[in-house]
This record gives sequence, C-alpha cells and structure tokens, in this order.
Amino acid sequence: MSVMNGRGPDFLIAFAAITAGACVALGAYGSHVLDADADIKLMWDKGVSYQMWHSLGAIAAALLATQRSAKARTLALVAGWVMILGALTFASILYHFAIHEEIYLQGAAPMGGYMMMAGWVGIAIAALWRSKH
Repeated sequence: MSVMNGRGPDFLIAFAAITAGACVALGAYGSHVLDADADIKLMWDKGVSYQMWHSLGAIAAALLATQRSAKARTLALVAGWVMILGALTFASILYHFAIHEEIYLQGAAPMGGYMMMAGWVGIAIAALWRSKH
C-alpha cells in the first residue's frame, strides 16, 4: 500500500491504535504479572510509556497527512511510520530485557530512540511545509 493513496493515513491510524491498545495490556502485565524488582518494572513502564506516546504521535502524523499536499502528506506519513517503528523497537528491547535480563540486539534501543526523534522532526517539517501554488 502506497503512503500516497487515500488509505495510507487510515492504515497508520489503525496500526497505531492497536499498538496503543496493546500498551494497556502491557501496562497491566507489568503491574500485576511481571515478577521483577522495582528497577526492572520501571524499565518495563518506560517501554509502555514510550510506546503509548509515540503511538499517539503516529496518529497525529496521520491526521496531519490528511490536511497536507502530496509532499508534506508523504513526509507526515513516513514520519509517523518511522516514529511508531522506532517506538516498537525501543520498547521491545526494554520488554525483552525485563523478562529475560539480557540484551538481544545490541544498539537497537538507541536506534529506536533515533527513529522516534526523526519521526517528531518529520512531523514538525510536514506541519510547517508550504507548497508553491
């Protein structure tokens, strides 16, 4: 599916809504099931928090895309996808560490962080983009 067609924003919103909804279950798991010390639970909660906020950011990117011309629309959608994939990368590393107490992909958490930051920058640029008529 191309980010340029009319369903691009809808698909991003749906995917981000599912990942946001998963945060509710993940938060409950961390609070009621995860058998870990306070520091590990804090790490788990940080993953849930980042995943939730960036899911909402991806929804904002998709909504922005519906209000922009072609280039800014594409930028907003790409930024939203980069943001949500970065959040899932970052959070999944924290979740895995909280459960297994091992880092399974060295450097993946920082890469996810860079992707989240790039997503926010992309949204800002798309919001300020003015096309020439």
